[in-house]
Amino acid sequence: MSALLLPAGAVPAPVEGTVQARTVGAVAARALACSDGWVTPLAEWRDAPYADAAGELVWLGRRPRTHHPRMVTVDIALPLRAAVRIDATHASIWQPTPVAINAPAHWRSRLQALCWRVGAFSPGGFATLLAGRAPPFPLDLAVPRVRALAREYARGNADGIASASRALLGLGTGLTPSGDDLVGAALFAARLLGRDVEAVCARVLADAPLRTHRLSCALLADLAGGHSYGVLHDLVDALAQDPSADGGAEPRQRPPHCVLAQTRASAVDRALADLGAIGHSSGWDMFTGLVIGAVCAPRQLSEADGWQTAGRRHNLNDSHNLNDSQR
Repeated sequence: MSALLLPAGAVPAPVEGTVQARTVGAVAARALACSDGWVTPLAEWRDAPYADAAGELVWLGRRPRTHHPRMVTVDIALPLRAAVRIDATHASIWQPTPVAINAPAHWRSRLQALCWRVGAFSPGGFATLLAGRAPPFPLDLAVPRVRALAREYARGNADGIASASRALLGLGTGLTPSGDDLVGAALFAARLLGRDVEAVCARVLADAPLRTHRLSCALLADLAGGHSYGVLHDLVDALAQDPSADGGAEPRQRPPHCVLAQTRASAVDRALADLGAIGHSSGWDMFTGLVIGAVCAPRQLSEADGWQTAGRRHNLNDSHNLNDSQR
């Protein structure tokens, strides 16, 4: 994104009056309390719906697709061009409801069953791997790094997970690079399933500012901490509750059907479709990370699949070839 350039040391002119917030995420609520409600536009992103509140990033939206801990639902012209004061006194506070995964193996089997039929949702980003296809350029160049991360999670190797995660940070295009979304969601899944990820999270979050930008670092930290988009939590909850997601057999072993053609989509299907609608491919990259972190990656993420990217002779040693985080 292009920058909104302000003179050095200049403070945006405030908007007169106070704007009432309708819903505020838990992180945003704390930030607004610290800033006395004041938020200022970010100089780095002209058109992004984010602002600064006492040094914390908050996300402003009039009719957001989903809740988020940083979301502030408010009737205001966006993108923000000047400082504004937001009154959250009467706003409802949103935070994800903790989900108890009482049967982790069964939950994983449901998630893996969803992987086998993800192609019916026309996934994007790294999730095309789960549908047996190469992801689009430039993500196809990072496939070996995605597979390396899946292997390290399967091995339970903390050092390997941290190193493989670092190799993906900052890779991809868009406001939040695909690699960041995938890495964060993998940590989210591991934490959800009770794995001790504190040391790995600390290493990944320490590496992040060196490889990606401030906004993506904040959203990555949310994922790593186990609190993120409402639709991601909805999918986790639906997999824990919805018996229609049971299974795990590969497509050739299941009756042929199209998930999206069902008269009444299951809660799992609706949650996955909603997650996939986030960003250009952020939702699908998070779904791929969820699968990797839950250690139920199917054969589509193995080395022995039906297509290869080795024919493209690009230099993968320079992460900037894939990094669009400075736009």
